[in-house]
Amino acid sequence: MQGRHGRQKRLPKAGSQGGHGKCKKGPLQEKNMMSEEEVRSILSWEKPARFDRKKSKYAGFFNKLRDENFKYQQEIKDEFEEKGYVEIPDNFREDTNRMMREAHRKAYLKVFGTEPPAKFE
Repeated sequence: MQGRHGRQKRLPKAGSQGGHGKCKKGPLQEKNMMSEEEVRSILSWEKPARFDRKKSKYAGFFNKLRDENFKYQQEIKDEFEEKGYVEIPDNFREDTNRMMREAHRKAYLKVFGTEPPAKFE
């Protein structure tokens, strides 16, 4: 993402404040920040064409999912432009991993009718 004068805007290193939050009292409080790769990946999403409800009974679900993803992308973009970084909750990675495992388990159960093998969990 280009900043002023054609220079490349970069995210601050994890744990730094990127020039924000400076104060005279002691060291800066460390924040959890989304990695530069994650931010760039989210900002690179393109909003695809909508599904036609006449052709698919699942079109409404997928259209809603795409709208939510676009809204999330916009929130990430706004925070990055405002602060220069994207702050994430302390439990972000654990929650994401837990949700991914649960989604995988449900999909595996639906397709194969059994619990997934232990090596996939």
